[in-house]
Amino acid sequence: MSATENSSHRPKRKPQTAYDSLTRILGIRDHSEFELFQKLTQKNKFEEAEIREAIAIAHKHGWIKPPDVLIEDLERRLYERGKGHLYITNAALAKGLPSPELDSEKESHFAILAVEKKFGSLNFENREKAAKFLKQRGFTSSAIYSALSTS
Repeated sequence: MSATENSSHRPKRKPQTAYDSLTRILGIRDHSEFELFQKLTQKNKFEEAEIREAIAIAHKHGWIKPPDVLIEDLERRLYERGKGHLYITNAALAKGLPSPELDSEKESHFAILAVEKKFGSLNFENREKAAKFLKQRGFTSSAIYSALSTS
């Protein structure tokens, strides 16, 4: 067996402690405390006390960002990907974060950008498609109306 064949069949090394696993997870991207707890209990099956201790250490070192910073990062990333406030709110709740505040002007701006990127200029025939597109991406009704009346 060649070296390349052998290396593709190596078993993944499971971290030995919740702390090891937590540092690996946080090294990939920022996570909320809720997400970390979920991943460490479900995927790695560590004991709750060990997980809480690892999370406390991470907080002590400042490795876990506060919820408001995580929401800002999530909101920026998803708006740039053409997602609306409703989609962002659902994503935040799934990560155990509070709902972000609605900034109507900001959302309308990103709705306009999403329409321009997808459709270019709007005409009578593709207005309905644009409205459906924005709705599916989680934009509010007011942002959809604003985007359709501006374009």
